[in-house]
Parts: sequence; structure tokens; C-alpha cells
Amino acid sequence: MARALMPVATHSAHWLAHPAFADAVERFLAREDAGMAAYVEELRAHTPFRTATRPAPNP
Repeated sequence: MARALMPVATHSAHWLAHPAFADAVERFLAREDAGMAAYVEELRAHTPFRTATRPAPNP
């Protein structure tokens, strides 16, 4: 990924005055949420950072 910037989920809150438009936006966002979650997981699977854990110290 460019510059090793990993994706993070963000949230916002908006109020839409027109009830029909607010309903349409809500339905769209419900569908969009699943797609974005899958996309973020796909990006995380290609992280440029090491994911190996350190070995346990000797007692």
C-alpha cells in the first residue's frame, strides 16, 4: 500500500431533514457497510508490516 497507510473505519453522524431521502440514504449505507468491511479486510491482508511474533524469552 502506498506509504504504508493502513485503512481504518470511520464514522460520521448527519441528520437529513427530508424523511424519504433519509430513508434512501440509510438503506444505501446498510448495503455499503458490508462491502466496505470486506474491502478493509482485504487491504489488511496485504499489509506491508511484519506480522510475525517475537520468540518467547528464555527463562
